[in-house]
Formats: sequence, C-alpha cells, structure tokens
Amino acid sequence: MGKPSPWVVSYVQGVARTRWLVIAFWAVLAGFGLWLAPVLLANCTFAGPDIPGTTSAKANDKLMQYFPETEDLPVVILLNRTNGKSPLGPDMEKFTHLLSSRLLGLDTSVKATSVTSYYSLKLMGLDVIANHTITETATIIVVTVDKGISDQTKVVTFGRQVYDITTDTASECFKQGSIYVGLTGEIMFSLDILDGVEHDLLFMDGIAFPVALAVLASVLHSPRLLIIPVVNIIVGSLVSCLIMYGVSTFTMVFSFAPSMMASACIAMSIDYSLFLLTRFGEEIQRGRSLVGSAAHTMATAGHTIVVTGLTLAACFFGLLMFPTIIMSSPGVGTGIAILATLVVNLTLTPALLFAFGDFFVNGILLPNCCKRRSALPFVGTTPEPLTLEEFPEFDDFDDGDDDEALLVPSASPQDGAPSTTDVATDTAAGKGTANQVNVYERDYPSVKDSWFYKLGVVVLKRPILVTVLISAFVVPFGVYFFKMDHSIDFVYLTPRGSKATLAFDTMAKTFGAGFTAPYSVLIVPPKTVEVKSDAFFSTTAEILADLELSGGPINVVSPVRFYGENQTWSDMAPCLQEVSQCLLPSCKMACALVSQYVSFDDTAMRIDVQLLDDTTSTEGVVWLRSARITLNRWQDKTGYHIYLAQGAASMVDVSDAIYDLFPVAIAAVFSSVFVLIAIGFRSLVIPFRLVYSLSLTVCFVYGAAVFVYQYGALDWLSIAGLKGHGNVFFLSPILSFSIVVGLGLDYDVFLLSRVREYRLAGLSDYNSLLFALGKTGSIITAAGCIMAIAFGGLIFSNEQGLNEVSFYLTLAVLFDTFVIRTILVPATMKPMGRFNWWPTRMPEPKWLGPDEGASQVQRGRSRVAGSSRPRLVLRPPGVGNSWESGDDDSDDDDMLQL
Repeated sequence: MGKPSPWVVSYVQGVARTRWLVIAFWAVLAGFGLWLAPVLLANCTFAGPDIPGTTSAKANDKLMQYFPETEDLPVVILLNRTNGKSPLGPDMEKFTHLLSSRLLGLDTSVKATSVTSYYSLKLMGLDVIANHTITETATIIVVTVDKGISDQTKVVTFGRQVYDITTDTASECFKQGSIYVGLTGEIMFSLDILDGVEHDLLFMDGIAFPVALAVLASVLHSPRLLIIPVVNIIVGSLVSCLIMYGVSTFTMVFSFAPSMMASACIAMSIDYSLFLLTRFGEEIQRGRSLVGSAAHTMATAGHTIVVTGLTLAACFFGLLMFPTIIMSSPGVGTGIAILATLVVNLTLTPALLFAFGDFFVNGILLPNCCKRRSALPFVGTTPEPLTLEEFPEFDDFDDGDDDEALLVPSASPQDGAPSTTDVATDTAAGKGTANQVNVYERDYPSVKDSWFYKLGVVVLKRPILVTVLISAFVVPFGVYFFKMDHSIDFVYLTPRGSKATLAFDTMAKTFGAGFTAPYSVLIVPPKTVEVKSDAFFSTTAEILADLELSGGPINVVSPVRFYGENQTWSDMAPCLQEVSQCLLPSCKMACALVSQYVSFDDTAMRIDVQLLDDTTSTEGVVWLRSARITLNRWQDKTGYHIYLAQGAASMVDVSDAIYDLFPVAIAAVFSSVFVLIAIGFRSLVIPFRLVYSLSLTVCFVYGAAVFVYQYGALDWLSIAGLKGHGNVFFLSPILSFSIVVGLGLDYDVFLLSRVREYRLAGLSDYNSLLFALGKTGSIITAAGCIMAIAFGGLIFSNEQGLNEVSFYLTLAVLFDTFVIRTILVPATMKPMGRFNWWPTRMPEPKWLGPDEGASQVQRGRSRVAGSSRPRLVLRPPGVGNSWESGDDDSDDDDMLQL
C-alpha cells in the first residue's frame, strides 16, 4: 500500500485545523433537525397521488371534472350497542345532533364539509338510504373532509380533533360501557400509522440501538470510542430528518420513509464507525501519531465506506424511477440518510478524534486501567503542529513504488530480522528495499488463530466444489422467488390492533368491508344520447346487471339502480319538472339521487358501487380486473365513455406500474454496482463476481420470504411478524431490494479492500485472501450482527409491511455475513488468482508463506528472472526465512538468512 494521496493528506489537515468549527456546524444542524423531526412525522401519509397516464388516473380526473365533490375524504364513525339493542333512541339522536354541530362548528383551517347520519337522511326524506346506515345493533355516521388540503399536519390535527370530540360527546350521551365507538377511514388510518412509526422509532432507540451498541463495544474494546458512533447516529439521524423535512414541503412523504431512514442511520452509522475506528485503532497500536493514524484510516477504511455509501445511496435514489411517492419518498429518504451518515462519519469522526485526542487514544492504548502507560507505544495525540512533514510516517513511504510495498516507520529488530541498516545494505546489493516490513510475519500471529482464517484454509482447498454447493443450495429458493404472489391489501400498512383497524373490522362484519372505499362508475354518453332519457337508463341498467354477474355481488347507489331496484327516467321525470315537486315526500328520493349522481350540465352520471369484500383484498382486486374487462366491452359496444374510479383502482395501477418497472430497476441497480465497483477497484472481473454473489443473495432471501409469508413456513413460531398470510405485500420486495444489494456490497467491498491492500503489500493472492478473512472476519461479523439487530427489531413492529421488510433485510445481512462473504467470495476468487484484478497488473508477491510450497517459489523465480527485485521466502518453522533474488542462477548461498 502506498502513502495516502495528497488530497487525503490535505483533507485530514483541513479537518484537524477546523475541528471545532466542524463540531459546531454539525451541532447546529442537529439542533434544527431535533426541532423539525416531529413535523416531518406529521407530514407523512400512507396514500399517494395517482400515477399520471394510468387507467385509474384518467378515470379519477374525469370524475373530478364532472363531480368535484367526490374528492372529499370520509371519516366513518361506527356506533355499536353492546347490549344487543337497536342503535336508535333518544340518546343516539342527541349524540348525532351534538356531534354534527360541534364538528361543523370547528374553527380550524381544515373543516368538515358534511356530517351524514341516519337522522340527517331521514330529515331530508331519504328514508331508503337512511335505512342502509343501520343494522340491528349498529349505525354509522360519515364525516367528510376536503381532500384538497395540502398540509398533512393540519389534516392529522383535524383527525385527532374529530376523535376527541367524538369520544367526549359519546361519554356525555351514553352510559359507560353501553356502546362501542370506533372511527375509521383514510384520515384515521393515517393517525394510527403515524403512532405506529413513532412506536417503531422508540423501539429502535430503546431496544435495538443499545443492543447494537453492546455488540459494537465488544469489537472496539474501548468504551471511550463508543461515544463517537453514538454521536454520529444522533447527528446523522437528525440531519437526515432536517433535509427530509425540506423535501416534505414540496412533495408527499410516504409513511414507511421515517422508519427506513432510522434503520439506515443506525445500521450504517454503526457500520461505518466500526470500519473507521477499528482501522484507526490498528494504526495507533502500530505507533503512528494521531494525524498519521487518521490519514491512513481515511485512505483505507474511508475509501471503503465512500465506495459503498455512494453505491448504496445511488441504489436508493434509483427508486425515483418509480412514478409514485410510495416508492420514491422512502428511496429519497433512505438515500439522504445514508449520505448524511457517510458525510457525518467522514467529517465528525476525525474532528472528534482531533478535538479530544488524548481521551480517545488513551482509550485505545489503555483499555485496561491496570496497564502501565510507559510500556505502550504511545506517540502523542495532539494534532498540533499540523504540518504533516513533521510526522515521520509520511516520510517513510517509497514514492517510487507506491503499489508494491507496505512501508511503515522503522521498528526495532526482532527475532533475527534485519535492521534498517542491514536491509539498506541488502538493497545496495540488489536484494531488498529499505524499510520494507515483512507483512506476513507482522500480521500472521494476529490472524492464524482466527476462526475465519481457518475456515478460509478449508474453503480454498476445494473452491470450485464450495461454489457449486452454495449455488445449488440457493436454486430452490430462486425457483420460489418467481412464484411470489403480491398483495395491495391495506392491512399491511396499518398497525395490528390499532383503533382504526378494529373499527374497520367491526364495520366490515356489519356493513361490508367495501363501504369505506366504494368505486365510482362514471358514464358519459355520446352527445346524441341524453342522460335524462329512458334509453340511457335502460342501457345503464344492463351494464350494471352485467357488472354484477361478472364480478360478484355489489350494492349500487344511482338514479338508475338503487339497492337492487331499477328505475326509469319516466318514473322520475314528474318529480323534477318543478323545484316545488322535490318537497313532496314521494319525490325527495328522486330529486336527491339526480342532484348527487347526475352532473351539473346533465351530460354524465356517477354510480357508486360498494363491494361486500375489502377493495384492496385479493377478492377485491379480482373484482376490479373483471369489472374493467366488462366495462371496456360495453364501451366498445355502446360508444359510451365509461370510467371506473376511486376504490382500490389507483393502488392496483401503482402495483402494476411498479412491477412492470422492477426488472428495469434490477438491471439499473446491478449496472450501477458494476460501474462503480469497476472504477473503485480498476477491475472488470470483480464486478462480474460481485453481481453473481448479489444475485444469489437476492434469490435466497426472496425465495425464503415466499416460504415464510406465502406458505407459512414459520407459523409454528407464533410470532406475528413471521406469520404467513398467503402472499407478500407488494412494496416489501421493491423497498428491500436496494438495501439487500447495498448491504451485500458493503461487506464485499470491505473484504476486497483488505485483500487488495495485502496484495499490494506483497502477499500472494492465496495469502491475501486468508489474511483479509482473518483481519476483517470479526469486524464484518460484528457489523452484520449489528445490522441484523437494527433491522431485525422491526420484525416485532405492528405493521405487517415493515415486518416483511425487516425479514428481507435481516436474512440478507446474515446470509451475506456468514455465507457469501465468509465462504463464497474466497471460493470464487481463488481459482481466478491474479485475473481477479484484470486489467490491472498486480506486483509479484514478496512474501510467500510456507503453506504455498516450494513449487510456488520455483515458479516465482521464473516469473522474476532477470529482475533485481527481491522476495522474502518464508520457510517452515526451523528452516529460516530468506531474501530471494530475481536471478535464475541464484542458489541458497545467494540468500540472506534472516
């Protein structure tokens, strides 16, 4: 490894000089983030706008054109007698009138546009409609709110006010325990989702975070260094919330985004801190100064986290290709969180080390209070003076051969090793290079007992067989990956047992699950056909009858058909000849239906269609697809323009659009990974190998998810977050994909960076793999465990969608940590040898271990024939090590015995 590049040296100098300014800068940003983070949570929504150009978007636009009032959001209030008696009575009438006056009288920026109940419908003479709002024990009240309010915080506040007013009014009018009061609908679901997000964040902070820190502490061996990742997590999380708040001011933020941002900040900050601080500790223990250790850390571990961080962020920003906030906002949020975490770790970490150098370095050199300071290689910790030429380690780099030797400060001779003077003499004789350090002897004692080193030795004996076995193991999971059946059911978004969910389930049993989200069929006839005519009424009745036959039982509300009874225009026309006619009891229904369901210009009719099933359920989606086919057939047959709007139409189109783009997204992510890794390692072979290993991870994780959530393979565990439900949530695979790829890339690059470092330092391809495994094994394993803890905590979240995301990420981390990185990566790299780095040419190995055998030494001689470059041949114990010259006719007498 050569010396740090000039820009790294300049960067470290700059941070050292401005350390207090850097700390103050991040403190100010974190303060603003703490202030605005709650506002960001309140701005989140679980419903996004339509995707332009889709069938549902066109239908909704047309519906708004003719019936703008249908844009209002409903809050459905369910009242159910617990004693089994009729819901009607003086107390219910009193409650209804009080609630209506209080809600309509709210002096807020968000206002209720209407309050519809059994009594208000009776008062308007709409007895038939009123009778459909009650059952034997229950009744419903529908409160509508203008959907055009852009400030989500105000809508959330209004929802809480509606809940408080409803419960307070109920306590005034009903005896305690005599009636169940539940509120449901999009606004109430938003409240529950917001509360669920806050619960998940508290869980992450209160349980997953401390456990992850405990694992980190066990690796760093320094309680003092543990302060830095804690500070980085707090600052990174708050700064990412600050930036995301700015994003939320001009676009909607999906409810998943904050939870994913929190997980990414915690996991990646600990990950990056682990990589940086362990390397920093290594450099300090080798006797480097504070500034020198920081420069080497930034040149090695810093380079690694930059490559992985930028690649992972690019993967998430790639979600912007999906034309819906359901995908784009979590992608942008998580990408912002990763970049914020990356920048914080690259700036705040060295700034803290420079500002409190004695404190942190003594924590590394004196992890045990009983050790004597005088016996340690303490070299001073102050960053002053800041001229790097004053630190000797930067003078020890050989400018002429940066990539072919690992040169460090001169060490005292030990175990018969040559002194600096001796090696200089050998150099003059063509046998050595000044100040070269035997990397094999330096690091072998620290890696030889590592479990990962020993496993690597076993794996590298049969690398091709190991690769084939792992690939064969993944194949069945890959097959089931392509059998994945996804669902748009909204229950994946809402917390289990939430108030709105319980109210919805209760209402579904009494009024039908489709009551809160009915479809609207908009029929616009040609100009030659009048809406107010028997011909139009007759054709529309046939369309509705066919719709019911093809899709299943439905409730229809329209002037043409009303709860199973067909009407003709001739029957209704007399009531609409004069306004006074609408005051007659027999005409009130006809007038109300025409005024609500016929457009103001009499050119279109709206028809409400209520399903008995939940519109987002599998049965509801099947009905939608069948209904669209039926309506398209009638459109071709009659020349009418027929649109199916609202309901779950938008969500189905979003799902279809996302999965149409998913293959493109996979190709784009893998292409980005290939290009960035090829640039980072200057190799065309490594990216191919890396994409293959990432593909195995994706197939294994997604196939396992099908087994667990589609087929219930882990139902016997009785863990709600691992319970099967016949399909997977349509967003989970998409949202998880970038993280799964990024995490696998993270560990792979960290291992490869050490392999390359050892290879440039003079070890062979074989020993570079083994030493890298031994050096990074415990670090990457700790990082993987930390990631698994951070993401695995969401398995116990109340949101089924987050449970699935957690499963994908946790399993991916564990599989990458213990199978891909530990076994598959060395197994696939061993057969390719020096071709791993093609087209880059690696220098000839200088340090050959005894396990590489005499044959490699002979081959090495022929490769360097005629060269004056020496190589150290490490003999088995008792034989002695020697410098080997590059001449073919050299023999043992020409070798300098060490």
